[in-house]
Amino acid sequence: PYTPAQAAFRDGLEALLRDRCGADPRIIGKNEYPHGNPLSKIRDVMKECQGVLIVAYERKFVEAGAEKRGAPVEKNLASHRYTTPWNHIESAFAFAMGLPIYILCENGLTEDGLIETRLDWYVQHLDIDAHALQSPQIAESLRSWVGSLPPLKKPPAPYFQPFFKDGLGSQNSNGRTSCCWEAC
Repeated sequence: PYTPAQAAFRDGLEALLRDRCGADPRIIGKNEYPHGNPLSKIRDVMKECQGVLIVAYERKFVEAGAEKRGAPVEKNLASHRYTTPWNHIESAFAFAMGLPIYILCENGLTEDGLIETRLDWYVQHLDIDAHALQSPQIAESLRSWVGSLPPLKKPPAPYFQPFFKDGLGSQNSNGRTSCCWEAC
């Protein structure tokens, strides 16, 4: 979130998901923090989730501009609002991982990329303020989506077969087998 209103919305949404939908939200930048490469952290968190909820807030405002500037199909842009590219990255990750996606999109944002209603997931348009979450339609829609999520999947089999240096494998301190990977 970039504004106090967006932060209040995020906090209200987290409370709604926990208290009324029985979900345990994992929020990048709030209760999940990357230690370097954010893409790796996003992917790792998604591997432990049953679905992905994207909140598309306004990040950029283009008062006047052009799309496909200089092309025969140039389009003038006036007062267009866009979300962050991270929403598209997260949506693409979730789609590639086969996770159900639900998008909350701030009213008035330009539909672009993966934040569009004509794709394979639902985009709920709403005002980004705490009062929007009090709407029975929004709360019930989220509760229904959370209730429809499949059980957590086991990670897919690796593309590589494990090869243990000692031939037996060994347990590390957290009980996981330590091994290296060798391409088949």
